[in-house]
Amino acid sequence: MEPLKKIEAHEELTYSAMLKDSSMTSQLMIVCGIWMTGGFVYYGITLSAGSISKEVHLNMFLMGLVELPAYLIGPYLADKIGRKHTFMIFNVMAAFFCLVSWAYPRKQGRLLFALCGKIFASASFALVWMWAPEIFPTRARSLTTAIGSQAARVGSILAPYVVVLMSEMETGEIGEDGKPESPMPQPVFALCAIVAIGFAHFLPETKDLDVMALPLSRSESEPVS
Repeated sequence: MEPLKKIEAHEELTYSAMLKDSSMTSQLMIVCGIWMTGGFVYYGITLSAGSISKEVHLNMFLMGLVELPAYLIGPYLADKIGRKHTFMIFNVMAAFFCLVSWAYPRKQGRLLFALCGKIFASASFALVWMWAPEIFPTRARSLTTAIGSQAARVGSILAPYVVVLMSEMETGEIGEDGKPESPMPQPVFALCAIVAIGFAHFLPETKDLDVMALPLSRSESEPVS
């Protein structure tokens, strides 16, 4: 694919101009995958509050409350150990607690583990807003962030469908209320969190990178390691 020609400062970066750079396009596709899986896991865990226990309003309140420490921990660790490693750790923990909340036999314990998973899912999704724009040159950041955000919206649209479809299934077991139990969607969210880790493996670390000095085209610079 033809490399992106140098664009003067007064020229506007367009979709067509950006897509002519094969390196930037491939990175954008990977970043969109991270945005999509992040949105899917974040909104999926939130919307599945009713499947954890019957106290839906309390669950939703707690799901929102645990986001406060997530937004404090995320930026701190990202500056200490790097965006990439922090993102991977958060997704590993989110997947772990999703699986534990799914497998735990008692519903009270499920809520606790699900809240822990929500902390890491929230921190991971918030970190995407910090990390993803830094991967691209300055004049491409607003455009690539807009594209990535749209990908996240796709994930957030798919999440409630998964929750609703699984709530209409039956496991064959009878719950404490005497009604058939439905399978929990947490394993699906755990799988998507693992997929996000795979995407992150192919992206560069930007912790110690002078992002303001990046050229317009990635093809004009050395690859970021």
